[in-house]
Amino acid sequence: MPFQRAIIDPKDKTLIRLDGLQVPRIDDAVVQLKDGRVIFIGGETTKEYADDGTDNLTNTVEELDLRTGVTKRIGRILVPRKGVIAEVIGDRDILIVGGWNQRTIVRDERWWPEAEIFRVPAKIRNR
Repeated sequence: MPFQRAIIDPKDKTLIRLDGLQVPRIDDAVVQLKDGRVIFIGGETTKEYADDGTDNLTNTVEELDLRTGVTKRIGRILVPRKGVIAEVIGDRDILIVGGWNQRTIVRDERWWPEAEIFRVPAKIRNR
């Protein structure tokens, strides 16, 4: 079955399966925020989820709350792309650099040359 993924919890060495992503994806960027949420950015997907019409790429960003196991879409990056590099800056900002997009050809290379900052929405506290 394609797009099966899991996260290993290093503390208790348990495996958390990620069957519940809203958009199945590979070759995406994954970062963890200080508050524990795991963020999935862009990547390659199937035609039914693709945002670019030709390359099966997505620009969606999803959040996984490890405590609840709930995933949800939280936004989109500017351009559908895969192979990006992402780094958390501060508490909620993610610097996204590079990546590949079939329509972006620079000097015979297909790497997206720009960067962007994606701000993760604030975590809503349960009352």
